[in-house]
Amino acid sequence: MVASESEDIIERIAANRHTSEDLGRLIKLLREREDPTLLLRLLDSSDERLVADGGYVLSELSEAGAPLLPTALSFLRHGRQDVRYWAMNSVMCCAERNIARQRIVEAGLPTDSWDLTRWAARRFLDRGDFETSRGATRRARKE
Repeated sequence: MVASESEDIIERIAANRHTSEDLGRLIKLLREREDPTLLLRLLDSSDERLVADGGYVLSELSEAGAPLLPTALSFLRHGRQDVRYWAMNSVMCCAERNIARQRIVEAGLPTDSWDLTRWAARRFLDRGDFETSRGATRRARKE
């Protein structure tokens, strides 16, 4: 069986032989045509470096990352500040707004120790009553 290009890139990430171009290419592939659940190889790792790389990629998938929403929700309380931040970005794009708001507050992100996470959480919570920013835009285009 021939591995997909995404699987090849994930293998390089797991072996710490990847480049920043690999991350960009992986994001593009997972957004456009490949199964985003391939990221579970990184996200389920005991290696924090791999979880962080996977979290970053997931945060860049926007709505294409929706199949991994349960994982993103579980990472809102992750020990690494960058993973919490990227998980929050994913939740904001993929969850209904009221669920995203609730989970972000429950995780304590509006008072997070990291300035960037705290600022982004507060900004999201202060926005209007759209279900999700991208989701509302997509639905409006269909109507």
